[in-house]
Amino acid sequence: MNHKQAYRVQRIIVIVALLLILFGDTNMNGVFSFSHQPQQIWFYPQLVVALATAAGPNLLLMALGAAQLRRPALAISQLIRQILWLMGGIALFSLFFYLEDLLGNPRA
Repeated sequence: MNHKQAYRVQRIIVIVALLLILFGDTNMNGVFSFSHQPQQIWFYPQLVVALATAAGPNLLLMALGAAQLRRPALAISQLIRQILWLMGGIALFSLFFYLEDLLGNPRA
């Protein structure tokens, strides 16, 4: 990947992170409103979207920073694989704490 391609990838990652921040800024009235619904079939896809929205910007920017610390240039497929690996790990970690919060705080 040459310098111009790396610059474009960096800008795209920053733009996607900013869009996820704006999308997640709806708080409990938007992305996370599914948590007030009974657990039906659409609860779980909405949970995945909410977790990706909550963890996505931080993960993308951390992966971008980590990629910039390395000297050898990575191929786009390798960079995407690393980003997806990080997002998956953080999403599972977030899911653990979400479930712990649901089980630890029963609603009356």
